[in-house]
Amino acid sequence: MENGKNASLADDILSNINSEYEKIVKEALKNDFDCDIPNSTLDHAVILSQGLLKASQKDIKILTGELNSPYYTRVRDSLVEATDRVAKRRGKIRILIWNEVSQKNDEFEKLLAKYKGVIEKKEAKKPNSDLINHFFVSDSKRYRIENPHTQEELRERKVCGKGNFNNPAKAKILDEIFEKLWQTT
Repeated sequence: MENGKNASLADDILSNINSEYEKIVKEALKNDFDCDIPNSTLDHAVILSQGLLKASQKDIKILTGELNSPYYTRVRDSLVEATDRVAKRRGKIRILIWNEVSQKNDEFEKLLAKYKGVIEKKEAKKPNSDLINHFFVSDSKRYRIENPHTQEELRERKVCGKGNFNNPAKAKILDEIFEKLWQTT
C-alpha cells in the first residue's frame, strides 16, 4: 500500500509541475517574451512546442530525425492547427528528416497530401556524428532546439532543450543552418 501512496504523490507532484510549466509557456506566448525556457522532459518539450506552434503564423522549418515518435504524436494537433494558419497566409512548412531508417507515419503522410504545396519534406542522410541536434524555427523569431543527444538518450527520453518566443537573432542562425542543409539535400 505504501508504494501506491508514493506513486500517487509522485503523480500529483508531476501534475503540479506540468501545470506550472504550462503557465510559464502561456505567459511567454501571450507576452511574446524573449527568454529561454528550458525543457528536460518529454512532457515539457510537448508543452513548449505546442505553445510555439500556436504562435506560428507563416513559416515553420523543422529539422528532425523522424516524424514517427511519441513527441510528434503528441504535438500533431498543434502542428495541424499551425498548418491551417500557415496555409491561409500562403506560407510554407519545410521539414528536413535525417535518419538512417526513416519510418513512415501514415497520419503525417495524410497531412502532407492534404497540404501539398504548403508542406515540403525532404529526407537526408544524417551527418557523420553520434550526436543529434534537432530544432524547429518559426516566423524567423521563435524556436525550440534540443541539446545534442545520442539515439540511446532519445530512446530513453533523456533529451533536453529550450525554446524562445521572441529571439530573432538566434532564430536567424537556425534559419541559416536549416537553409544550408535544405539546399544541399
